[in-house]
Amino acid sequence: MKISPDKINLHPFCAAIIFHLQGKDVEINGGDTRTIMKFNDFDYMPKNIIRGKIEDAMGDCLIVLVGQTKVFLNVWGIKSIIPVEDSILMKNVYEDDEFNFKKNK
Repeated sequence: MKISPDKINLHPFCAAIIFHLQGKDVEINGGDTRTIMKFNDFDYMPKNIIRGKIEDAMGDCLIVLVGQTKVFLNVWGIKSIIPVEDSILMKNVYEDDEFNFKKNK
């Protein structure tokens, strides 16, 4: 799929997203939330995840359809984005650090 000439001024990250994911359902990781859940032995900071369909982009702005609402995202705040598939979701991409440490020993 080629990017149309009117999309030539897109931020490179937006251009890549439009090229590969336009019209697809995605999960977008905006980083850790400001909410911290404190437990006895650890703190948990859940990811800030947006689920929707990539609609369009303008400059640094990614337009995502969430339900019937358009959400306008600044791509500078996006940590990662993946297409939603049966086999993988954002929670499968980011493993717990403690789990990785034990697995690699």
